[in-house]
Amino acid sequence: MKTLFIGIGPARCMTTWFVRQLEQSGEVFVPGRKEVKLLADHSFNVDRYMNIMLKSSKKSSLDYSNDYSLKINLVRENIKKLKQATNINVKYIFLFRDPIRRFLSHIELWSTMYNLNYSELPVAIKNDCYKQSIYSNMLKEIELNKTLIINMDKVVKNKNSFDNLIKD
Repeated sequence: MKTLFIGIGPARCMTTWFVRQLEQSGEVFVPGRKEVKLLADHSFNVDRYMNIMLKSSKKSSLDYSNDYSLKINLVRENIKKLKQATNINVKYIFLFRDPIRRFLSHIELWSTMYNLNYSELPVAIKNDCYKQSIYSNMLKEIELNKTLIINMDKVVKNKNSFDNLIKD
């Protein structure tokens, strides 16, 4: 019996790394792209899904999408349809990460994409990052223009950079 692993969980929790590690193992089929998102589709097509996700001769397949955690009820409905059409064992994988590291990962992603420091990021992007953190309520209560957010993991790696930041 083939096993289908359904990956759910929030973004910025090292899901891409996790999926690539499984893919490199050679034991698990992963489609060409990580997030096929088919199980979160209201017009779910069982045959199409089987053709994409279950065609491999490997014993296991992985379908990981951060969207699945946001639409878990729809995903479960579509899995019921899939189970009715095929004999498959379904298991879930939920990856999570320290909320602060996850928040900082969002900030770093956007900072890198825009080649800007945190303080220069547009307010809309900062707000989006805050929503990704369980600390968002606390962050709303502080004065952002008086707040310096420092990734202490980076400080440990480069003390000179930190010293320069403090001097500035």
